[in-house]
Amino acid sequence: MAHHDQKIATMLDDTLTVLGGGSSSTTTNEGVNLVSEWIGIVRSNVNTEWVAEPLRKLRDALNANFARGLAR
Repeated sequence: MAHHDQKIATMLDDTLTVLGGGSSSTTTNEGVNLVSEWIGIVRSNVNTEWVAEPLRKLRDALNANFARGLAR
């Protein structure tokens, strides 16, 4: 359980850094990976499973925008 709690704490720190502008250059792919990690975290608890679907939609939208950028 301690490892899981540490993983969540690290994820929160990473997310706050990215959203707060503390990361000098976050790529779309890094954002997709971060969202994917959150999907795994929220799916591990019955009380937060409902958050997985909106996160999947966000991840898919980021992927779609990334793919469009590559096609140009």
